[in-house]
Amino acid sequence: MTSPATITDDLRRLPLPELERRLRDLDEHTRELERELEQQRSELAWSNDRLVAEVYQHHGLSVDAERVRNFDAATGLPNRTSFVHRVEQVVAERTQSGEPAALVVLGIDRLASVRDSLGFALADQVAQRIGERLVHAAQGSVLVARIGDDEFALVLSTLRATRDVAAVARRLIEVVDGPMRVGEIDLRLMATIGVALIPEDGTQPEMLLARAQAAMRFARENGTRLYQFYSASIGQNGARRLRLESELRGAIDRGEFTVHYQSRCKLRGGRRVVGVEALLRWDHPERGLISAGEFIDVAEETGLITPIGEAVLRKACFDAARWPKSVGLSVNLSTREFRGARLESIVDRALGDSGLQPSRFLVELTEESLQREVDHTDSALARLTALRERGVRVVLDNFGTGSCSLDLLRRCRAEYVKISSQLIRALGADADVFVIVRTIGALARHFGAAVIAEGIEDSGQLSAALQAGCSEGQGFYLGRPVTAEQMSALLRARPARSTA
Repeated sequence: MTSPATITDDLRRLPLPELERRLRDLDEHTRELERELEQQRSELAWSNDRLVAEVYQHHGLSVDAERVRNFDAATGLPNRTSFVHRVEQVVAERTQSGEPAALVVLGIDRLASVRDSLGFALADQVAQRIGERLVHAAQGSVLVARIGDDEFALVLSTLRATRDVAAVARRLIEVVDGPMRVGEIDLRLMATIGVALIPEDGTQPEMLLARAQAAMRFARENGTRLYQFYSASIGQNGARRLRLESELRGAIDRGEFTVHYQSRCKLRGGRRVVGVEALLRWDHPERGLISAGEFIDVAEETGLITPIGEAVLRKACFDAARWPKSVGLSVNLSTREFRGARLESIVDRALGDSGLQPSRFLVELTEESLQREVDHTDSALARLTALRERGVRVVLDNFGTGSCSLDLLRRCRAEYVKISSQLIRALGADADVFVIVRTIGALARHFGAAVIAEGIEDSGQLSAALQAGCSEGQGFYLGRPVTAEQMSALLRARPARSTA
């Protein structure tokens, strides 16, 4: 290796121009190294900034993921997952301390109808308002959460005694029931409440939640604006419902549902058959023939009514297509079926495949279910219009005993109004009921609807229905439900009369 002294001696022997050139080269090299160093510093700073940004982004994504996992997007309240975790903590605390606590589930009636009728955005606004009301009303609760589309839940942990839960439940019902204006729409929602006590009704969070929900469903079956504490009998009822749901699913797969038909007759001129109503029956392998009243609520609640109803509608159309053209066919639609997005296409396909004329097809909707829809929007009436445009006619069923709105007669423009059997049974014995039925009949006829008396069971009721202005009737006295083959024989024996 050459020593520095030797290099210096060599340089001294070089001429000045060469030394100046080498000095310039050295300066240029130094500047180049400085530029490279600056570039490396800049790249290091950029990498550092990028790293910091990615750390913040990762943190933000983690926070967002945590929010999605544990909070409801519409209301900002904890969701079911977060709620169950917190209930687990409360159970552990109360088991040790012995202090009372309760898990409360609120089912918001009509919230699903708001979503179906007015859209998800407005339904989210309504849910947010409900959540705000519950948080304000339940101050001191450990948690208020949204655990489903139309269900909220609370943990009440500041109770002096379990009897305090009833007062809280009544207050929560009043809070939800208060007038609400969202956009340009005024709404009135109602809550039904189920309560499970901690730890009396269980120590597992999911079990407590399920029992509070079972109590809420039990209360809902008995009306609205009610609260119900869980009990063993409710648990047994819930177990029966689960078994029934399982059996219904199997019955669909095995094709155990069938259709019977009950005649509708003119009350004058020989009581000739002018139509038939399709009635759902379950041919149970062990219990025999079961009427729809024993399982329709479970089918409606679980959504099984949709495939069952479609199968019934198709079979009824094919059966009716073989009968005289002057005989109409009535098919009942549940609230879920009426709301369904595929209703028009199901009706079109059943009529087209069977060859049944649309003018012979009648859809029956109860006053209560239709009134509930009309309370929120005119979309229900628009759907009726869409059915009428196909030639289908409408029967307003079970009229007169629900939350009766006489304006519904004007807005619905049904071709038939069927008076509730409850009124028909009292028709001959109660003068006030006679006046009510006669008045309903006069209004119905004013709006172009024929009046049907439902549930006629003897000659006295038949006579009273005639005097009250009913033109058609249905009931055991006029004809019991029969199979399709038996109805065919009946129609051959009793010539039908035109319904035009």
